[in-house]
Amino acid sequence: MNFFKTFKKETIQIFEIDNLILKPISKNDIEQIRIWRNEQVSFLRQTNLINSDEQISYFNDIVYPNFVLEEPKMILLSIFDKISTDLIGYGGFVHIDWKNKTSEVSFLCDTSFMNNPKIYKSCFLNFMKIIIEIAREELQFKCLYSETFEFRKNHIKNLESLGYTQFGIKKNAKLKNGISYSSMLHQNKLSNV
Repeated sequence: MNFFKTFKKETIQIFEIDNLILKPISKNDIEQIRIWRNEQVSFLRQTNLINSDEQISYFNDIVYPNFVLEEPKMILLSIFDKISTDLIGYGGFVHIDWKNKTSEVSFLCDTSFMNNPKIYKSCFLNFMKIIIEIAREELQFKCLYSETFEFRKNHIKNLESLGYTQFGIKKNAKLKNGISYSSMLHQNKLSNV
């Protein structure tokens, strides 16, 4: 079954790996995602807290219309724990460039996971294994990339363990606690494409 075709038809395509289940993001997930984004604003390019109305408008106006586009700008997936069936994160492909077959990868998990490096690493690595497979086999992407603030050293190590290599730096990309930080740009050139 082709993931992209089922995503466009708004049918439920489920991907599983170890203890994670991924499926297209639904309206039931967006409030929890908003809470996590606000709790983790210091790690994100987001600068202000998001209220419920802004979150609903964003998903209705920006995210959901992509479900029916021939070449969506983003494909977002909810991440669930296979055993508890709890929503534990979301992520996917953003800033998709169909001409060049590239996309930035987005990932955000439950805030409590951020405080446990072992759980965070497991969730992130399993999510990325699925995303890389979808990108390579289903979407035929040539390259995935990521932007990470330099103070997220463990996240950068996790990316690099998956074959991502640094290809650039954005200076002064984030002001946190009065200190200016740069963003590290990583890419993963996908083989078999």
